[in-house]
Amino acid sequence: MFETYAIYASLGGNILALFVSLRAYARVRGLAKADLDWEQVAELTGDVGTCKRQIQKLNNRLNGMEGSSKASLELNELLAQLPPQPIAPTQTNGG
Repeated sequence: MFETYAIYASLGGNILALFVSLRAYARVRGLAKADLDWEQVAELTGDVGTCKRQIQKLNNRLNGMEGSSKASLELNELLAQLPPQPIAPTQTNGG
């Protein structure tokens, strides 16, 4: 019983590996046909870097790790307007 599952699993793995290798071959062939020069590659690399930074900033804002500077300035102004809290004197035992 286990042998039949093992045979089908290995057959499925081999078929998957074949499709993955064919897909990789097609992508490499497509890049070879693109005829990009170094200047275009540099521009594309810069664009990808810019997109990655924008996505990271957005993720940080969504996670609350980084707020906008305007919001933090408003928060500091509101905190400055609060009256100072009186400090209660501490009492010691036996004194």
